[in-house]
Amino acid sequence: MKLTEEQLAEIRVYIFGTPRYRETYYELYDHILNALEPLDEPFHFGLVQHIVEEDFGGFEGIVNQEVVYQKSITTKYNRLLSSEMLNFYKTSTVFSTIALLFIGYLFYDASLTSEINLKPMSVSMLVISMVPGAYYLFKRFVLDRNKMKLSIKYDFLHRTWILGFLIVNATMGLFISKNSVFEISNHAKVVICVVLALLLNLYVRSFIKVYNKRISILTT
Repeated sequence: MKLTEEQLAEIRVYIFGTPRYRETYYELYDHILNALEPLDEPFHFGLVQHIVEEDFGGFEGIVNQEVVYQKSITTKYNRLLSSEMLNFYKTSTVFSTIALLFIGYLFYDASLTSEINLKPMSVSMLVISMVPGAYYLFKRFVLDRNKMKLSIKYDFLHRTWILGFLIVNATMGLFISKNSVFEISNHAKVVICVVLALLLNLYVRSFIKVYNKRISILTT
């Protein structure tokens, strides 16, 4: 079935009001078009209504599926974020990253004094920890500002970047800063900085990949 632009627009208008989230809307729209494509008959809205009813239990079923997905999104995305971080170890970039961090460790370790200056690395990590937040805010309020539906990812990703930023700040305050809560050796501070830098690198890469990953709500 070959649909005209007018018919496509009618389908978009018909389904627009039901899905709350952008991902659901696009998934539903693509599903309807794929279901109509092999049909060899004139287009009429009864076909669209039948597809929605038969495949999703009507618009009510779509709304219910969104609710179910939203309730489980924290678990789903925590698993997805962890998976992306673990996948990093399977790529060649992990070796170059670890090598650079090791060089950084040797540089700091070789220059250890009683007045070791970890401020440049600390400031760098604080700035990097804000990258996911800047990316999220730019995407949501600049690139997506004209989108008429919210993304189901927003709440989770907002909480995630804030949590990452707080963890980095807490680590600095507890172990690294000049007035840190715990007194540890300069060698230990360097090791903590290097490990934190590696984890932060993984976190930022994984956050951006998860943000851009296309998800399925109606077929989960």
